[in-house]
Amino acid sequence: RSKPIQLLQYLLTNREQWVQQDELVQILLSGEDSSPINTLKNIVYRLRKILLAGGIKQECVKYSRGSYGLFFEGDIHIDIELFDSYNKKSQDIYEDKEQRFAWCLDALALYRGGFLERASTKPWSTWIAVRYQEKYIDCVKRVVSLVETKEQEKAVLEHLQKAVTLYPYEEDLYLLYIEALYRLNLIKEAHQEYEKIETRLMNELGVGPTDRMRQLRSQISGGIQDVVESVADVRSQISEERNEQPFFSSLETFSRIYQFMVRHMERSK
Repeated sequence: RSKPIQLLQYLLTNREQWVQQDELVQILLSGEDSSPINTLKNIVYRLRKILLAGGIKQECVKYSRGSYGLFFEGDIHIDIELFDSYNKKSQDIYEDKEQRFAWCLDALALYRGGFLERASTKPWSTWIAVRYQEKYIDCVKRVVSLVETKEQEKAVLEHLQKAVTLYPYEEDLYLLYIEALYRLNLIKEAHQEYEKIETRLMNELGVGPTDRMRQLRSQISGGIQDVVESVADVRSQISEERNEQPFFSSLETFSRIYQFMVRHMERSK
């Protein structure tokens, strides 16, 4: 059954286009069969049976001059096609800005990461996955650039959180997320997210924060003065439950602790 499903996936990705049978043989069989054309015909036959059992006319899988194609009658909604449509519309600079913002949100809502999970090990699906990841990240950046109101900022925040969950090592996405938290006056959350990405970079990749990250840290650290009213508020924001695990920090954080301790020792003798 897996070969017919793989065929369906490939034809669906190239819907309403003719795909030469030699290309399908390479995708599905890759030299593993002594009579590939006959095997391909058998796979097509099995796919048509599967479609028929699902209530879909098997004639939608068409053959013409050594090529196969998938052609449906009526309206068919496919997520990658809808994503491409919304994403393309959102790039039209002559359209209303609010409408472009809405199209961005529609496109982002459709994206779930990756491409055809069951076919993710196939080379043909891998490059498509990379292409859609790039489109998705560009769309995230675009929707941020279109924000004009606080309500829009709140709507975008959810998508930024989703983006950094999908791609936790994309610095641009994390910086946009932290900046959005800061603009919404969620200063504590912004600090927590900054510490999270800084710790991840240090522990998993062995690198410290970039200059852009340091600048953002200074920006959000300055913002904490606007929301803290007393020492008790500071204590509540920085306190943690008892933790006996080792304390890991970046070089920047360690330097600040060290400088504080040296000054304390000098003053206390």
